[in-house]
Amino acid sequence: MTFRRDFARDGNRLRVELKPLDGHSYQVRVGDNTYEVQGWVLPDGRVRFRMDERTYEAVATRIGESSRTMFDRGVASIASRDVRLLVVMIGSILGLGIATLVLLAVLTSAVVLIRLAQARTALEAEEGPATGE
Repeated sequence: MTFRRDFARDGNRLRVELKPLDGHSYQVRVGDNTYEVQGWVLPDGRVRFRMDERTYEAVATRIGESSRTMFDRGVASIASRDVRLLVVMIGSILGLGIATLVLLAVLTSAVVLIRLAQARTALEAEEGPATGE
């Protein structure tokens, strides 16, 4: 199965193709150049790859997208760190410890469900442009 994506580079369209070989090895074609690369996705979302006996780590975002927009806006940001700290501060001032913890649990659970739905929608939309062979 070969995956293809088009990216912008210096104002021009650049075709990138990725073909799995075996294990963590891939054949990568960038424009007219072909490389053999070993690659892994790290637990924190970065990508580590080895090419020509050198190791690289990268954070990649497709053009036109930000790596932090999907969950950092609208209702999905209601349980952000800043909002949780504000809730704890107000709950502490009012002496409502148990109520504060319950509110944090409800907010966090609700946001997890919303984010899962958003992630599913984004992944389903992501499958459209990729072509497989």
